[in-house]
Amino acid sequence: MRNRIKTLIIFFLIVLIALMPIYVYIISPYLKSKPKFLSSKTIIIKLTDCLKFSDPIVSCDFEDLSGWKIEKGNVSVTSKDYFRVENSLYITSNEEFIISQKLSNNTITFIKGREVFFSFWFKPLNASKKGTLNYAWAEIRYRIGQNVTSVFGAKVYPREVKWYCAFVVAQVPNSSEEVFIVIHGNSLGNKGFNGYVDTAFLGLWNDLKAGSEKGQIALSTIIPRYQFDWALYDVWLGLGFFVKSLKPETYIIKSVKIEVKIRNPDYGNYILFYKIAQANDKNLAADGKEVLRDWRGLWAGSLASFCKVSNATIRAVNSTSDIYFSFCEEGHFKDLRFYKVNLDKEICYECYTIGGFAEWKYSSEWGKNCSKYVVMSLGVIEKAYISFSKLPKNISMSLTVNWGEIVFHNTILGKYYSIRDAGTETITLILILTS
Repeated sequence: MRNRIKTLIIFFLIVLIALMPIYVYIISPYLKSKPKFLSSKTIIIKLTDCLKFSDPIVSCDFEDLSGWKIEKGNVSVTSKDYFRVENSLYITSNEEFIISQKLSNNTITFIKGREVFFSFWFKPLNASKKGTLNYAWAEIRYRIGQNVTSVFGAKVYPREVKWYCAFVVAQVPNSSEEVFIVIHGNSLGNKGFNGYVDTAFLGLWNDLKAGSEKGQIALSTIIPRYQFDWALYDVWLGLGFFVKSLKPETYIIKSVKIEVKIRNPDYGNYILFYKIAQANDKNLAADGKEVLRDWRGLWAGSLASFCKVSNATIRAVNSTSDIYFSFCEEGHFKDLRFYKVNLDKEICYECYTIGGFAEWKYSSEWGKNCSKYVVMSLGVIEKAYISFSKLPKNISMSLTVNWGEIVFHNTILGKYYSIRDAGTETITLILILTS
């Protein structure tokens, strides 16, 4: 009898040890670690310097050539092909083409001393596999006295006959007297550019980057429009974020949370959120959401946070199609598709929505391999419209990442992997709008 009891005890101990990782897996998703605050950044913007920052680019959709100077190349307005609205520029040249626009004094007053984001979309008439045919790039140029300084964005090399986004971010000095936005195009060997250009965009740009032994986290915001009218301040924001594991064989992304809120609300303040989207290296639809299409309202600045990744491009058939983010991985370009994310909860103050957050989870289930674990995530809040009547106003934007650690198990039941919690990290970008 004693031997039987002893045998049963040993048997149950063996089973318990064998199944322990599974118990840990079942329990661990419900155990949340205390968030670790990595970094914060505060940006102060004086709104009374300029009562209106709206449509800073003349003919940004190229309904005509108003405001644009043709420096090199043959340029005409066409409706044959376009990205967003029913016009674009058709360009042919036998060498590098250049078109530019001088920004208004009102716009220069608002952007001086700040980082500025400029972008445009282009489509080549034909493309090559190496992308050396009909590529394009953006420039911001400013003058201080007799000195002219140019800041160039990365050249965007098209590998397909589709629309591509080119952009540049530059710090505009306080002493700038003139500021220009410039569009370039060419082919290898200075053989010229043939294609279309559409949807130019300009906005104030701010970003925050942080990192740890687990990974990199970045959050950016763009202000493309602001106005003061009928005793109300109206500010439009676009947001972008980027998360990447630095040790993908060890750390994965379990979940991502993005939150925007007014920190010092008054009665009548509110925020309206538009589309939220995420993409990841495994092309998974978080929480089963569908593919995001119809990007006509998207400000390209919202995408720039992750576009600063080296060897990366954004392309689309048009503004109502899927938009793809492509990055180079081991010499090959991989396409990431964007999926919708719902706002999980609104933050209210006296019946008005003054903020909200979205959180989505990726796979952290046990399995026989690591192929479904996400190690890179990126995305946007297309727009956040903020209305208030009193200054100053503090807007906070936070990005929180819950990391997971890969654990390998070699048991009598076989070999498999599980994920245990590896901590939560947060960064916060604070925007102070003042008089």
